[in-house]
Parts: sequence; structure tokens; C-alpha cells
Amino acid sequence: MEIHVRIDSQSYGPYDLQQVHDLMANGQLKGNDPAWCDGMADWSTLDLVLAQMDPDNAPAPSEFAAPPKVDCPKCGAAMNPTDVSCYKCGFQPGLRGKDSRHKRPLEPHREEMQRQQMLSRIGWALLVAALLPAILGNVANPKVVLPNFQLENLPGWMMFLLLSPVIVGAVVVASASFIPSPYRGVVVLLMAGVLFIPVVSAEPGGSFPKALEFMDGWLASVAAGIPLAGVLLGVGWTLLLGAARWRSFAPGSLAAYLLALVGGAVVMLAWVLPLLPESQGGTLSAAVIKLFSTRLWLAIVLSIAMLFHAGAVLFCVFSTRGKVTLSIVSMNRYAVHLLVGSVIVPVLTAVGVETYGALQVDGQWMVVSLNVLGQLLLAAKVGLWLGGAFLLPPMALGDLCAGRVEELKTGRRIE
Repeated sequence: MEIHVRIDSQSYGPYDLQQVHDLMANGQLKGNDPAWCDGMADWSTLDLVLAQMDPDNAPAPSEFAAPPKVDCPKCGAAMNPTDVSCYKCGFQPGLRGKDSRHKRPLEPHREEMQRQQMLSRIGWALLVAALLPAILGNVANPKVVLPNFQLENLPGWMMFLLLSPVIVGAVVVASASFIPSPYRGVVVLLMAGVLFIPVVSAEPGGSFPKALEFMDGWLASVAAGIPLAGVLLGVGWTLLLGAARWRSFAPGSLAAYLLALVGGAVVMLAWVLPLLPESQGGTLSAAVIKLFSTRLWLAIVLSIAMLFHAGAVLFCVFSTRGKVTLSIVSMNRYAVHLLVGSVIVPVLTAVGVETYGALQVDGQWMVVSLNVLGQLLLAAKVGLWLGGAFLLPPMALGDLCAGRVEELKTGRRIE
């Protein structure tokens, strides 16, 4: 028969009888640990399980008297009086109001792996964005070029801007693999600055390579000044996403909860502030409504982004520290998904619009194919570049603030 053992809400096994005896002799298992084997209706203690499986070597009754069970107030599952949380739903009976005794939702090595993968994926996205080619020319002379490496006759700031996704992507991937937290978060935040500094310090007179020339207008608008609503939206989105990711690892952190509240308030404030001087006092949300009569697809995309932001704010606000660990983690993960979706949905929509425009080209199928392929490559390139740039600061903030995860040295860890 096989024996299953639970330690700190984590199940281990199955083990055979000899393995259990060896682990108990080494001090890795104790007689009062919750255990279960085939034929038992519910969990009991390890001593009771051994008594049932091996009556001849059973300990004295006083040694394995099982403490009375209690029912979880949330899901009704059986709990030991000494259990800190319910193994089934995560409810913590001792949690009261502002108590911050939340456990980390993941084992240390799994949490560290998730945090490394999170940053590594963004680094790879930036590398792929820089290395993706673009198709230019026409059917008679199609050209596959790498726009990020067309540096001839360009000013220094633009050369740095075009090479920044390669530099940042490589450093972030290396940092995720070899630098421990919290130093990793500091390095990644510095790399986020490398992405944005050349944009902020853009000078007039330079022009992008032909494949990326549409970004000239975007840089010109940045140089002319970002409206207050745009600044607030960017800052609030970054704080909200970073705090939500932070709470996914440290649910009981008061600082993370307050940061999420601040970020949410800034995001909602951005939607009700004037967008531009020429909007004549209209708010960002009012400008989106006006777009329904002129640019329907853009109005729909911005409306979805606005709803995603509102949903993320509500999830972060309602995931108070008085809730159980699993509830806080789940609600903040929903917020992360909504905030990331508010970036992905516009990118995918822009890809669809550009592809549709390429399909409207008259002529042979080869012309249409080249146009569609070129638009898809450019959309993927710019989407990964800008998406990685916007996701890097909040994800680095979440990794930095969550702190270093230490292995608990209880002496009872089972490999």
C-alpha cells in the first residue's frame, strides 16, 4: 500500500512502508504529520496509518492519538487544529482584518523560476523585435532588410535607439538567468531606461530607415510634448501592473496594496483629464466616444482598453489584505491579464487593420502577398519592440519589490 503525507499544506508521496520508516528515522517525517493511504475515508496522522498497515509494529495508543478535526469555515474540508491554512481552499482561520501573515503562494524555487521566466520572455521579445526583417521594394525587386541595423548616416541618438532592443534584450535575458533578486530587478530597471532615454532625448532632423519611417511622426509628437493625460496613464498603468505582479508573489504586503491603489487612482484620473489643448477641454474618455463617428475601429479598441483598465483597478482595490491568500493572488493575476491585454488588443487590431489595407492593393497575387507579408513582419516587429518596452518597467518593479526568496531551513524538506 502507498502512503501520502502532507506537510505545510503540501502533499508528498506516495511512499511505501519502508520509505516511511526511513524518513521517520531521519527526522524528515513525524508521527503527527497528516497522512492517508488507500482504504481510509479521510486524512489521519502518520502513526494511525502505520498502525493500520503494520499492526505488529504500531506505536502505543498514547503516541498516535489523533487530535480532533475541525471543518474549514469556507469549504468544509477537514482540518487539524494546528493547520495554518486549509489545504483545499487556502483559507487562513487566524487571519483578521489587516493581519499580514500571508504565506508566499509558491514554493521558493518555483517562485524564483516564474520571476526569471517573466523577465526572460520580455528580453527575448525585444531581441526578436530587433532581429525581425522587413520586406521592401516591389515585385520586381523585393528586398529583405533588417531596419534596426541600417545605421548609415544616422545621428547618434537614433543609432542608439535602433540598437537599444538588442542591447536591452541581451542584458535582460542574461540577468534573468544569472543575477539573483533583488539585484536583477535593479539591472532590468536600468535597461528600461536605456529603451526610453533615446526616445525622450530625440532630436529633430533625423529620420528612420524606410521600413520604420512611420515612427517619425510618433517621435515628433513625443518631442512636441506628451499631454498630461498620457503621462498619467503611463505612470498609473506602470504602478498598477507592477503592484499587481508584486502581490502575486507577496499577497500580504501593505506597500504593494497601497501602490496598487495609487496606480489605479492615477489611471482612472487620466481617463477624465483633458487630452490635448485642441480638444477644447474634452476628456480622454470623451475623445474616445467622439471617435465612434469617425474612426470606428480605433474607438472600439480604446473603449476595450478603458474597460480593461477599469476592471484591473476594481480587482486590485477589492483584493484587500483581509482576504485569503489564494483570493488575493487570483484577483491580482486577473488584473495583470487585463492590463497586459490593454496593450495586446490594440496591437493585434492594428495588425489586422494594416493587413486589411495591404489586401486592398490592386494587381497580381504576388503584389498582395508581398504587401501582406511586409505588413505582418513590421507589425510583429514594432509590436514586440513597443510591447516589451512598456512591459519591462512594471515587471521589473514587481520582481524588485517582491524581494529575495529564501529557502526555509526547517530540516524537514522532502526532495
